[in-house]
Amino acid sequence: MIDPIAIYLAFSPDGKLLAAGCTNGSVRLWNVATKQELCSFLNRAGNLHRIAFTPNGRQLAVGYADGTLLRWDMMTYRSLRPIQRPGDNFFAMVFTPDGNSLFITNNDGSVHILNLCTEREIRLGQQADGAMALSLSPDGKTLVTGGGKGSMQVWDVASLRMKYRLPGHQA
Repeated sequence: MIDPIAIYLAFSPDGKLLAAGCTNGSVRLWNVATKQELCSFLNRAGNLHRIAFTPNGRQLAVGYADGTLLRWDMMTYRSLRPIQRPGDNFFAMVFTPDGNSLFITNNDGSVHILNLCTEREIRLGQQADGAMALSLSPDGKTLVTGGGKGSMQVWDVASLRMKYRLPGHQA
């Protein structure tokens, strides 16, 4: 049997842990200093699309193609309540600085913010050429989405509105 291949990687904010999302839907967690595998999470098989640690490193979130968001407590390695986003998948995701919400892009180019406490999701808008990447400024005030043709949209987090667009690369 062939070991699953790591396709998504994420360091914990303190750099001590490395999470590897694998082709079989599992997530393996490693201690970077000791090079030891701490645990492996395989709560479900399926297309794993993204992994991310909360900014404080206390949780690891895993987004799957069917819209399921699984989270694990990094102190106990126990699964937290899953969140099901019907019919949507996770193309990209990034936590807000407080770790209570998650910005998400879907394969249809839509941009959302999901409150993890209330499970309420707000659709911010759409990126015409598909929102394939996300980045949040260190102060958490500005979100940038990157499209498939190189364009970027800059969003104001406080108002949840797009501020402006940056054009794609012209060759």
